[in-house]
Amino acid sequence: MGAWNSSNAESLIRYTVNKGYTIYGWELGNELCGSGIGARIAADQYASDVNSLQNIVQNIYTGFEVKPLVIAPGGFFDAKWFTKFVQKTPKSLQVVTQHIYNLGPGNDNKLMNKILNPSYLDGGQQPFRDIQAILKKSASPAVAWVYELMLTVLNNLDDKCCERAIAIFLDEHVAMAGIAVWV
Repeated sequence: MGAWNSSNAESLIRYTVNKGYTIYGWELGNELCGSGIGARIAADQYASDVNSLQNIVQNIYTGFEVKPLVIAPGGFFDAKWFTKFVQKTPKSLQVVTQHIYNLGPGNDNKLMNKILNPSYLDGGQQPFRDIQAILKKSASPAVAWVYELMLTVLNNLDDKCCERAIAIFLDEHVAMAGIAVWV
């Protein structure tokens, strides 16, 4: 994969500004880090693309007192990949996101036992702590968020499990539910 073509994202960002929409943050990509899901982008290229997004946000929001956060990469933890990525985005990235699906697929017969077992749920903490450690070691001002978590929801779930996917943005201090805008 080559460099990101940012023209559509730039048009979308300009459109939201022209309409007066308040955007909390712009995230670049989804599940393209580390080994990826179907596709992947090398940490160097992803960092370069995030730096481009930061430049776009700074340019379009010139004169705004508060600007949207730049958020990435939205995927599964890979220590080597995340370390390189964070090193290459020291001033352009405000939030490092990751996904934790430690409950597995929604059709697991033991799903309810997992959900009700705090020690099983605690198993998802380590990747988050690992990202926090990478950020601390790098002296990056970015914070870590778990951006998607819980379980992989499949069709035809039994009555014991809800059929809605849950997305939660979680940093060290505040938890809030919301809608993400991916570019």
